[in-house]
This record gives sequence, structure tokens and C-alpha cells, in this order.
Amino acid sequence: MKKKRKDEKYPNLKPDLNLKKRQDYMDQHYYVDGVKHKGRVVMQPLPEDAKEYLNDFNGEYYNAGFEGKAWCYDNIHELKIDKDTVLDIKAQIKVLKAARKKIHGKSPNTTTDADRELYGFYTSQIDEMTEFLHKMHPRMEIEKNNYARSQDILNHGRASNEFSIVSWETLDDNMIGAIDPELWIQQFDEDEED
Repeated sequence: MKKKRKDEKYPNLKPDLNLKKRQDYMDQHYYVDGVKHKGRVVMQPLPEDAKEYLNDFNGEYYNAGFEGKAWCYDNIHELKIDKDTVLDIKAQIKVLKAARKKIHGKSPNTTTDADRELYGFYTSQIDEMTEFLHKMHPRMEIEKNNYARSQDILNHGRASNEFSIVSWETLDDNMIGAIDPELWIQQFDEDEED
């Protein structure tokens, strides 16, 4: 029977208890329980408080699991501005996006150079405010990174076992140039027709 996350004391330290898409990023599990080389202890296991901290960090950073702690964190990913400031900046971004959308919705015949400049100004303001929020409000940055990891095509392929990464050293020199790209494309087209 498989071990479940809820039965594990530190589930975020065990890659196999996390989504396949996140397992490649969680590489610190090699040294959590110590490292031995040729029977000798090279690195001591982490103490319990360090394991707890690393478990919480991984839960927030890799899994975006804040467990309802939207505005206060346990000093792992600390909020650098208050809630009212974050909400105010988000409201400003919303207003700028609405104004930019009005310009974008205009007919090309009626759009002036001033409109184009204003559109660019709004875009730069939105980008600056968003970047500021990502620096000051760690949850946004973590969720953005988590989303990017989830959308990564290599992650999808590895998680679904569609392909594996092979090092150049393991390839035979005769294999690299052996496949004619035209034949491969032709075979692909035939497969698509079937």
C-alpha cells in the first residue's frame, strides 16, 4: 500500500509524495537524512527543526500551499507590505487595464499617435506595478513560478513518461545523423492521416 501525504511527518521533503511535475525541482531530499559515502557519514542528517522549516518552505515554494495564510506567513516567505497597499495597487492596475482596453478597442482609423503613446505608458505602468507586487508580495511571485513550472512542456513530457532526457555521452555517434528528417516528417504525416 502506498504511503499517503497525510501519514508522512514531512511530506514536502519526499518528492514521490508530490506531483510528478514538481518532483524534479525538489532535489534537497538527498541530504535531509544525511549522506554516506563508502560507509562513512559525510553529512549529518538535518535536525528536526531544520526539517520542519524545509518542509514548510517546500510547501509554500513548490506547492504554493499557504494553507489559508494569505496575508501573514510564518517568516518563510514574508510579506513586505501591508494588505491595504497590495489591494490599492491591484485596484490601480485594474483601472489602468480598463483605460488601456478602451484604447485597444478603438478602430485603427481613429487611433492617434497620442493614443499609441498613452497605450505604451499604461502598459509600462502596469508592468512596473506588477513587478513591484511580485517583489513585495511573495505569494504572487510563488504562484507565478508554480504556474510556469506547471506549463513547462518538458515537465509535462517527463511527468507523463512521453520522453526522457538522454545525455549526449550515451548516444552512439552513428545514431545522431542516422535519421533522415524528411523520412521522419513523411512518417509523421502518414500517422496523422491514419
